[in-house]
Amino acid sequence: MAPERVPYDVVVIGLGLAGLVSGLAAASRGARTLLVGKGHGTLRFRSGSIDVLGHWDGRPVDSPAGQLPALAAERPEHPYALAGAGLEPGLEAVRVAAAAVGLDLGGSLMANRLLATAAGTLRPTCLAPPTLRVEWEGAHVLVAGLAGYRDFQADLVAAVLPAAASQMGIELEARPVTVDLPSLHRRHLSGLELARLFERPGFRSELAVALRGALTGATLVAFPAVVGLEGAGEAASRLAGELGVPVAELSTVPPSVPGLRLELALTAALRRAGARIQVGTFVRVAAGSGRRVGSVQLESPGHPQRVPVGRVVLASGGLASGGLEVRLDGSLRETVAELPMWLPEAVLGGLVGRRFFEPRGHPVSLAGLRVDEAMRPLDRDGTPLYENLFAAGGLLAHADRGVEKSADGIACATGWRAGLGAAA
Repeated sequence: MAPERVPYDVVVIGLGLAGLVSGLAAASRGARTLLVGKGHGTLRFRSGSIDVLGHWDGRPVDSPAGQLPALAAERPEHPYALAGAGLEPGLEAVRVAAAAVGLDLGGSLMANRLLATAAGTLRPTCLAPPTLRVEWEGAHVLVAGLAGYRDFQADLVAAVLPAAASQMGIELEARPVTVDLPSLHRRHLSGLELARLFERPGFRSELAVALRGALTGATLVAFPAVVGLEGAGEAASRLAGELGVPVAELSTVPPSVPGLRLELALTAALRRAGARIQVGTFVRVAAGSGRRVGSVQLESPGHPQRVPVGRVVLASGGLASGGLEVRLDGSLRETVAELPMWLPEAVLGGLVGRRFFEPRGHPVSLAGLRVDEAMRPLDRDGTPLYENLFAAGGLLAHADRGVEKSADGIACATGWRAGLGAAA
């Protein structure tokens, strides 16, 4: 009997940042690559910046590069300890993909920058586009709201931002203004609709005229993060030129326009590299002979398909993405391949703490798959479960991404490492 034809060298399961970076790594090595997912990844729910390490041991991190060696020594099973060598090339792959569509992700591992949010708070991040990566010290900020856009309240931002900045040793002033234009009079004004409006020269000119009387004394005009989509860099630059003042964006609640910008940049890079992307597909992994995954079952409406595979990267995400789920009995399950889970001892006292915002995180946040340095999932004895299965991103154990502010960096490091391993 003739062996089955394997149409793809690498199948990546998951369309979040880890999956997209895995796909870029595999495709960069010439592997025939398929990326599949039941839906779009969580980039659309993130800020569009790249968080590498914002907090560690209860303290803010000024320099991710300076803290990572100590982290690896203290927590040898942390994803950064296992895949740290993949961090810089993974970040560079994201930078290159973004730059190809005019999206400049500036910054470095040497120093975090503070990113402002639509709640008026500041948080650390590593890489960000220019409109998010601004200098807040000494700024006189005009916070510009847009009538009808309910996800951004200029009065709230202007009231909270100076106090939040002062707590971090930054002095700034802020005052609000809300602009009402005929083009904003819509029943439901979404961030995506606004992003499309900002790409129209006529809208930007109307906006600049409406703001001109409020600009006196302002050194920075802060908008919600909706200043353009595919042409965001040009839109922000031209608007700043018309205003005569630099433009900043404040990250808003999901769906995130900057996150969508980054997703579009990465998927465009994947297609240029020859990878195929399939959205709307539920996936199941089937074991083959020996310690190998034999195939994946792609289940889309009306078209189930069994695909023989060479190698598989599992990047289906954590609890928020459905890659992991909590059963009714309180146990955890990996949903695509039914792989064994690692749980910290603290979980015996409950998956979550008493408070919603636990300063040191919830025990369940550390749960997930154990992997080796090649990103291969391990059984309970520490042996790789399959020779040709790799894992990356949010379903890996030993990291509390929410507390550490490390989700994007972990996705890049482990995604790059897993993608290279799968393409080898």
